[in-house]
Amino acid sequence: MSETVSASPAVPSAAQPLPLDRNSAKLQKQARDFEAVFAGKLINTMLSTVEKGDFSGGNAEETFQGMLGERIGDAMAAQGAFGLAPSVLAQLIRLQGNSHE
Repeated sequence: MSETVSASPAVPSAAQPLPLDRNSAKLQKQARDFEAVFAGKLINTMLSTVEKGDFSGGNAEETFQGMLGERIGDAMAAQGAFGLAPSVLAQLIRLQGNSHE
């Protein structure tokens, strides 16, 4: 009574691109944007835990620290650092009913 397990990954990778359709570029951008926002929030949360020294930048530092977190998140998403975008993209395609599995 052994069951065979499929060796194919549930999430597409760079080696296995998803089928393209008329919405694929838009969906890919949305998936990357989601990963960028997620990474930016994560970075900002981590930066908020760093103790401020004697030479704190005050209110300006807080403002620009938020921007820094967003930019780092954008850069991480552009490089696919988390690998979250392919999973989000696959889910978006499934939700649209455009899955070609």
